[in-house]
Amino acid sequence: MGHPDISFDGTGTCTICQGKIDDRYLNQYRSVKKTYEAFAREPPNPLGSYDCLFMLSGGKDSIWMLDRMLSEGKKRILAYTYNQPFESDKAVENIELVLDRLPVHHVRFSDKVRHTKVLAQAFAKAPPRVLPKEKLPCMLCNMSMKIHALLFAAQLRIRYVVFCADPVQIVSSEISVRTMVETLEESVGLELLTELFGEAFTALRGKADDELPRLVFPYVALPVRLYDPDRICRELKDKGLYQANPVETHCSLFPLLNYYSYANYDCHFYAREIANRVRNGEIPRQVALDLDQEFRHVMLRVVGKAILNEEDRASVKRVSTLLASLFTESERTADHLFDMLVSSRHIASDLGIALEALQLATRS
Repeated sequence: MGHPDISFDGTGTCTICQGKIDDRYLNQYRSVKKTYEAFAREPPNPLGSYDCLFMLSGGKDSIWMLDRMLSEGKKRILAYTYNQPFESDKAVENIELVLDRLPVHHVRFSDKVRHTKVLAQAFAKAPPRVLPKEKLPCMLCNMSMKIHALLFAAQLRIRYVVFCADPVQIVSSEISVRTMVETLEESVGLELLTELFGEAFTALRGKADDELPRLVFPYVALPVRLYDPDRICRELKDKGLYQANPVETHCSLFPLLNYYSYANYDCHFYAREIANRVRNGEIPRQVALDLDQEFRHVMLRVVGKAILNEEDRASVKRVSTLLASLFTESERTADHLFDMLVSSRHIASDLGIALEALQLATRS
């Protein structure tokens, strides 16, 4: 399984299984933890009714953490949702479950036309400053939603925006608002960003991080070994706060993200996360390698065809079943993945681009 940030030794063991962690990730983790500790100590916000703006996506991590923080009662929370145009229907339904059952104020935003333009641009190139490069389109989409949340928080004089990346995702999430602003501008251009955010984005360009609301990653307080996605899903389902599973709450750009990562960086979009699960003994190494080989073939040689024959569809079905087995035994999940993968060309068309356009002329 390839990855632009992972290397292998002479025995074929990758840096993740060797326990080697790049210094930049360690430094980022320390910075995230420091910000979280400051947030935890912060007294009630004297400037407004809320202590934090909580980004509620409808996925398991944000719902579980929101329930936990509300139960602790230490912060006055305003939940915030930005419905991007390729959001999962299941995630939207989960948010409704949460709002029906939890005592939290909530605001919702959506700008499908302009956000789709940003996404189309995000798939077009990879600025060398951004790591991990194979996740660039997802990161740029994520950054744009964070910027919107930060701008809204600033209007309400809220000092902290809570974003629920899991312990593995934390090290690859951008935490500097200034860097996010620069990266977005470099990637999609000032004109489009001003169209999406208004003149407030221009004002952001001249501000330092300490002049803006701070991003908080609450899962940094949870030891990595205690983070158990299956347990989180079970607990939430028992409380009636969550349905489906992490695969079904993933945005519908899943096939495009994987096509992009394989075509340009020769790796699965979730290569880092799968490698970590192999290291933890959750997935047999050979299973991960077999999946990588079959998935690469399906993404680069099959789903791009205008018409899939029976053999093609059988290949997609095998990969969908393998992928589903990593997360759940649900046949429904395999069917959901199959439907997304065979619709790759249509999803790209909805984004306004051709699937082949996701393969960059040069790898930055």
